[in-house]
Amino acid sequence: MTYIGQQPATTFDSGIQDRFTGLTTNTVTLNHEISAEEDILVVWNNIVQDKNSYSVGGTGNKTVTLGGTLVSGDVVTVYYLNKVMQSVNPTAGSVGITELNFSDGSNGQALTTNGSGTLSFATVSADADNYFASSGLSSKDLGSGLHIKTADSGTSSTSAIQESDELILEGTAEVGMGIISSTSGSGSIYFSDSGASNGRIVYYHGDDSFRFVTSGGEGLRITSNKSIALGTSWDTWYRTQIRFNGNAGGGIVLDNSETDTNGTAYIYFKQGNATIGSINRNGTTSAVSYNTSSDYRLKEAITDKTDGIEKIKLLKPRKFKWKSDPSNQIVDGFIAHEVSDIVPEAITGEKDAMIPEILYTADDELPDGKSIGDVKEATKINPQQIDQAKLVPLLTSALKEAITKIETLEARVKTLEDA
Repeated sequence: MTYIGQQPATTFDSGIQDRFTGLTTNTVTLNHEISAEEDILVVWNNIVQDKNSYSVGGTGNKTVTLGGTLVSGDVVTVYYLNKVMQSVNPTAGSVGITELNFSDGSNGQALTTNGSGTLSFATVSADADNYFASSGLSSKDLGSGLHIKTADSGTSSTSAIQESDELILEGTAEVGMGIISSTSGSGSIYFSDSGASNGRIVYYHGDDSFRFVTSGGEGLRITSNKSIALGTSWDTWYRTQIRFNGNAGGGIVLDNSETDTNGTAYIYFKQGNATIGSINRNGTTSAVSYNTSSDYRLKEAITDKTDGIEKIKLLKPRKFKWKSDPSNQIVDGFIAHEVSDIVPEAITGEKDAMIPEILYTADDELPDGKSIGDVKEATKINPQQIDQAKLVPLLTSALKEAITKIETLEARVKTLEDA
């Protein structure tokens, strides 16, 4: 058995021993080979025997002949000295029996094998040295992929495996790869080509967010509270955001390839898993229905509306131009805060509300020229909004009241004409 280091002291006792009882001759056969009488200590009935009182011989010097006759009640114990382990003849193809001292090698050498089981110190080539550099696995071309396998999953070769065989992790239970960094650091996977780094997936521990970055910057972020943001910028006001640049093409496309569907729902709106609205195909037509809940089972204290004309008279239809419209087109509509007191359910938001400015923090990826504390998004209007569909009941009520008055007047006119 090969050992590395200085040869043990001659008085070292390995603790390995053979014990013999019930013997009737003056010979015992050892279980391990030795070189000479000095390699063992013989104790006969608790009396240490002088080395000159016994001899060794036979194959591997395993036969010990004592200078006296043994009886069945005698106990002979043989202790092995001088070596850490007993020497054995290796089987074919096993490690060769060699003693290696650290002093045998020189600076920069490594422990190598000759391919036949013999170990020695040798100077490795530059290629072999490059397999592991001080920073880990270096740029050495392995010639094939790396397959780390803790157990055989039984998976046969597939196109997915063949296309990703540069690195494969295989096992039969949960299999994974860990990236560990500090509480304020990040772990990343980079994607590059011959030009430069084109993208990466980042987990930032500072705010526990996942970030997906393309060559144009951050494109997707999943925050610790499960908010999702798509686009090159985002803020914390919204749980899901989609932002894009350019005025060509569409922002979101929902395309149903089945042409014979009837009333297919493209988007559902839910609250507590109950549907409160949807956007559907209108039957089998080429039109869309925008729906909100109106089921009687969701309502109570139902009465007829009788103040339609009164409230209609309070509404102020306006003409105006949108500041964002370069064409300066004049359109018809309402001013939200002028409607809020008349039909409050049609208005969302507060008059003159603002969204405060957002500053760059340590959690942000800073653009060139920006520092922590600089303005990321300036203060902006948080506009009031109107759902003009909520005016339909008012208009309907006013029309019915007007029709009733018209019919009453027509009846009076007819009475007068018939008189």
